[in-house]
Amino acid sequence: DVDALPSCNLLVRRDAFLRDAEATARYWPGEDILTCLFATRDGARIVYDPAVLVYHHRRAVFGPHLRQVWSYGRFRGFFLRRFARAPRHAAYLAPAVFVIAHAAVPLLLSQRRSRVPALLGIGAYATLAASSALREGRAARANPLLVALGIYLTHLVYGAGFIAGALREEIAYDP
Repeated sequence: DVDALPSCNLLVRRDAFLRDAEATARYWPGEDILTCLFATRDGARIVYDPAVLVYHHRRAVFGPHLRQVWSYGRFRGFFLRRFARAPRHAAYLAPAVFVIAHAAVPLLLSQRRSRVPALLGIGAYATLAASSALREGRAARANPLLVALGIYLTHLVYGAGFIAGALREEIAYDP
């Protein structure tokens, strides 16, 4: 059991979907968060099954993908602030912390005491991103440097969108 799933991988009973469709539609692409909130409010279970395969196309990198990631981040930040029952996993907050850390890096590197921890943090992120880029690049037969850039920009754009959404009083679909 999980507390939320993205709607591109979500099966919902028709009656439950139609009951809440009007309320959730105006928040696309954040409707999945509300759909899951309403489902758990009504006592439904949300079950993740790793054996289920869902085939869908990916957005083109970089423009369309980053616009989509920005929208996801915006709605996640907005709902996290707006609804007390919204899922609050650290993974949702990590990219926002990543964006804020970018502002702190020059200050941290300028201070003798914080220089080594800052460099270790940057090195750890770079190592994880490079490892993922190599693995994904091989699997997709893509240039690992472009994959690494995509990973970095995805984290940065999602985090910035999350912060922007958390600061909004109201939000709606904005193509």
